[in-house]
Amino acid sequence: MKRCICAFAVLLIALAFSSCTNTGSTESLASTALTEILTEYKYTVTLHGRLPNAERDSVIVIRTNDESITFDYVAERILDSRYTGTLTPEFSIVSIETIE
Repeated sequence: MKRCICAFAVLLIALAFSSCTNTGSTESLASTALTEILTEYKYTVTLHGRLPNAERDSVIVIRTNDESITFDYVAERILDSRYTGTLTPEFSIVSIETIE
């Protein structure tokens, strides 16, 4: 399960980077995209909970302007079939990990 969540997080990051254009190196692209993600929102929020049908609890770290956002809200959004992995107005995922 942890590998699946890590793979999902990597996929989300790859999708976010795929929409960027940069003639420089890959390292510059990653640095620029990460800086944009980290400066777009005011708060870094760590959320704890259990994703639907999961065996273990998870920790989701997000950037957001709404510090009252909940784990259930974020989980519902990222598991929605319409979620494309791009930045949303409400939040940006920094990491998702399973608690062992």
